[in-house]
Amino acid sequence: MKYFLPFVLLLLFVACDSNNNEIDIDNQEQKQDEVNLQITQCSIKWDNFTDQLEIESADTDYQKEQDSLRKVLMELKESTALKESILQELYLRSNAEIEGDLVKVGIDFNLHGFDCGAPDCYSTSLSFSFPQSELKQMPDKIEVTISETGCVDKEYNTISKFHKKAFQKEFVIYGNNKNQYLVIYNYDPEIVDYALFFDNLDTQPTKENAMHVLSLFEESEEYEDVPYRSRNLSFVEYEFMIPSK
Repeated sequence: MKYFLPFVLLLLFVACDSNNNEIDIDNQEQKQDEVNLQITQCSIKWDNFTDQLEIESADTDYQKEQDSLRKVLMELKESTALKESILQELYLRSNAEIEGDLVKVGIDFNLHGFDCGAPDCYSTSLSFSFPQSELKQMPDKIEVTISETGCVDKEYNTISKFHKKAFQKEFVIYGNNKNQYLVIYNYDPEIVDYALFFDNLDTQPTKENAMHVLSLFEESEEYEDVPYRSRNLSFVEYEFMIPSK
């Protein structure tokens, strides 16, 4: 009997020590799993980071190439006044020119929906002119000829007076009393369309929304109720604008 109690205590000690070892092993395995998870997460983050760097690097290289091509194309243009004005991109794409003392602008809006980038079979054209002396601040009012030609039931031609609604270095907005608005944008590599025509739409361009107004219509796939765009003034890589020899 006197040896029984020490024997029992020894068994308990061995059992407890064994349990502690099992707990230690479990803790080590859990910690190793946590370490492995952290390593995996870090690896994913690093891959995402390097992928983003490659994308940003490609975007930077592309933009540098476009800037260089645009500079070459601008050097081929003669009018310093237009090259330094809000109409510089229209001038580069032959939608604005100077004749005598007048600045003449003509835009064919041949994209009437967001279905695709191909020109429609009809065009809504706007043209106007104003004295070159008003180019820097743009005129307070312009007389715009609006015509629609192509595969329409009836072609038309009308003249309307537009008044300047907003003007700053990024854009100019003109509107008339028929709820029609013309927006022209200055050069900006982030701009996709350099001119928009709003033909009696519920949403109107304003000084506050002009830089993102097109995004307000992006969910619409219909021809109705979207601003008209011009294929020639939608962004096209400048290499396609280099004159052929």
